Amino acid sequence: ANGFPKCEVVGIDLDRRSISRAQQLAGVLHLPNLRFECRDMAGIKPGSYDLVLNHDCIHDLASPVRVLRAVMLSLKPGGIFFSMEPRVVAEDLAGCIQVASQDTKMADALSMQYGMSALHCMTVS
Repeated sequence: ANGFPKCEVVGIDLDRRSISRAQQLAGVLHLPNLRFECRDMAGIKPGSYDLVLNHDCIHDLASPVRVLRAVMLSLKPGGIFFSMEPRVVAEDLAGCIQVASQDTKMADALSMQYGMSALHCMTVS
């Protein structure tokens, strides 16, 4: 919002605490073009946005396909959906096991990623 003062920037999240923290930080920064909404993306009016940015959350969702459909509908004609998600080393569990068996450092990293996924990502969805 600071770098694009002529744009309206809207942050959307289902977690009220996250929205509250973001609003507090935004208040300190005095950014009149920034606002936050605690809501489900599925309820967004079609054709509302020029750009939708996702950072590391689609994989956490209980219904990612439903949300991705809503995101695509929320875009204005010519709008852009920009998404960043964690990269894994293989397409499936068997591939991950194969990589881990060949590289102990990678095995440690994969174990940590699996633990985070099981303890955080799965519980928030």
